[in-house]
Amino acid sequence: MTHNWYARRVMTRVFTRKLLLRLGAAIALIYLVFIAAIWWAMRQPPETFGRAMSRMPGVAYLLLPFETMWTHARAGNGMQRQISRSRS
Repeated sequence: MTHNWYARRVMTRVFTRKLLLRLGAAIALIYLVFIAAIWWAMRQPPETFGRAMSRMPGVAYLLLPFETMWTHARAGNGMQRQISRSRS
């Protein structure tokens, strides 16, 4: 009798661990896709970026590193930065 109970308990733990692992992986993937979409919007003209941000839920501003992303997105590509530095 106790053996059956123990086996069920172990199986429940394995199932719970797998479920939590899959949930964590899904949340991480959704977060990365969301960051990629925001990154794309930041690289667009201001009108496109404004439209994208107007649809953004307020919670997103707390969850994403907007300042860092904005700084990198508006810095341009590496070649432009190197040219501007060499001319200075």
